[in-house]
Amino acid sequence: MFQDQTARIAQKYSTTERDITFHSKARHHNLILFVPPMPVEEIALQHYNEQFRIIRGPGPQFDQEHPKIIVTSVVSVGLAALATAHRDLHLMQLARRKYATALRLLARAIHDLDQPPAPYTVISSFNLSMFEMITYDNRSGSYQWLKHIHGTTALLYSLGLADMNITQMTAVIQFCYTVAMACIISEQRIPSFLVDLVQSAKTSNEESRQSPPVQLFPLLCSLVDLYAQMNQGQNQRQSHIISKVIEIDRSLQSWVTCLLSPWTYPVNSVKSQHGPDGCWIARVWTYYRLGRILAHKIIQSSLARQEQLVTWALSDVSWAQSNGLSAEVSQMSSEIYDCIPAMLGSVDLHEKPSPCLSSNVFFLITILQALMKLTDKMTVVSNWSAQLWRLNGEDFGVMKELVMMRLC
Repeated sequence: MFQDQTARIAQKYSTTERDITFHSKARHHNLILFVPPMPVEEIALQHYNEQFRIIRGPGPQFDQEHPKIIVTSVVSVGLAALATAHRDLHLMQLARRKYATALRLLARAIHDLDQPPAPYTVISSFNLSMFEMITYDNRSGSYQWLKHIHGTTALLYSLGLADMNITQMTAVIQFCYTVAMACIISEQRIPSFLVDLVQSAKTSNEESRQSPPVQLFPLLCSLVDLYAQMNQGQNQRQSHIISKVIEIDRSLQSWVTCLLSPWTYPVNSVKSQHGPDGCWIARVWTYYRLGRILAHKIIQSSLARQEQLVTWALSDVSWAQSNGLSAEVSQMSSEIYDCIPAMLGSVDLHEKPSPCLSSNVFFLITILQALMKLTDKMTVVSNWSAQLWRLNGEDFGVMKELVMMRLC
């Protein structure tokens, strides 16, 4: 992919290949040109470490010393992102070959009865989900990533991870929220073991116990489960569902009132947008808004199924009026769109010469697809386009195209 043209350029300017002399009024400066070998797969691996690790900032990075199964999946994601950003078909072909190899290695590891699944199989499976999100064409649907998310969930269950440190727990919690988005889209209940896994963080240490994402996740799960039960036609009294959802929604509002810095609303807090956790904080706020939209959606559907409002519901008439619910949904949807720049790390992106695809884009698409399920497609697409203008610049054309394809 890269051609060494050092000799030709040096000859053009009548210099040797390895010694180019620069003249100045003060003194001569000798610059020895050295172009270190950098295979494209190494570039892809480095790109993944910089843009696609769930936990950003300093910390362990993936290298060639890791098991082949995880290195292959990491390289496939890095290659796919680079190929998409540069619209390079040949690089995309290489990425797809790496993906096929990673898929075979994962299948082999899963079916190896002599070796129980290792933690790196979970990471590899999640990487394949991001690969499916990045590689868009006419042959793949917008929801191909779901199959790997559900597979990763099954692998996580078989592992029964325990004794995780705070960094590992943060990564798992972020994955759990992605599972919640997948379950909204596919109208499925969230596996109960994920709730137990996140709840276990409350008892592991004080830092986890006070973590807003840990406190928010069970509330969101309860709403997703009610939503799935309702859409699957499970027999429940509509009045019971409405009562339960109202209770959860009030707990969500109470969750907001207990937030401390830096977990304040990221749109109003520039400080929260900086650092490796800035995008994660913005996403948590978005998950909160999605939870409240989901609560209103369930109530609207339940009210529509009732022949008439029961007497007890009339006591909450301001809460239960359909027009009022629609207004609330519209307001919270608007706040989600306002959070898009923060979720993408717009503060950091503007400091780079050219913004690129990242795991933040992956998480954003999962959120927008879930929002599209709860509201309507045209509104989500229109508001996504409008928010791009806030990011400025033509460099976001690749990102806009990728997201648009996944919303179709």
